[in-house]
Amino acid sequence: MTLRETLPSLLSDTADPLWPTDVHYRSGALAARGSDGDHLLTDLCDRAGDAAVVRTASGTLVAIVRVVGVVHDHGLLRVVTTGTPSGSRPARARVASRHALARPVPVRLCTAGVCLCPAVDLAADVRAGDVLALVSAAGGAPIAGPVIDLGVQPRGAEPVMVGTRVARTYTVSPLVRPSASLSPRVI
Repeated sequence: MTLRETLPSLLSDTADPLWPTDVHYRSGALAARGSDGDHLLTDLCDRAGDAAVVRTASGTLVAIVRVVGVVHDHGLLRVVTTGTPSGSRPARARVASRHALARPVPVRLCTAGVCLCPAVDLAADVRAGDVLALVSAAGGAPIAGPVIDLGVQPRGAEPVMVGTRVARTYTVSPLVRPSASLSPRVI
């Protein structure tokens, strides 16, 4: 058995035409390519509050949600996630927070008491606390939520001063009250 057979997430994404090419695994977690580099989807999910929509540099929409619970329901796994359904059905789902160690099986994704789709393939070892990445075939996002746009450069960012620190000098004498020097010196 090879490592690629053990970790299905190491397989090439070129075989799946529905999966966006700018969402890929990096250091064991899914990352989305933005105009300023790669961003881990787990970090974006934590910043947005457990459910968000990420617009990558190419304009592809990927919904990210956190798994709340996993229940066995009539032979299928029912995965309960955070977020509000938007009406668009997910076509593909992947565990974004780690490499999945099991083969994909059909699961029902449910959120806010509503099942998003009858069945979508997801790794059988999905558990509560995982972050999922969802992609729709129609191009819309299956989850309604705040949009994190990775294709836009931030405007008005302050330049960072590197290597320069300014310190104040203080004169302390038993006879003179301490006072700050008015001229800063560069260290």
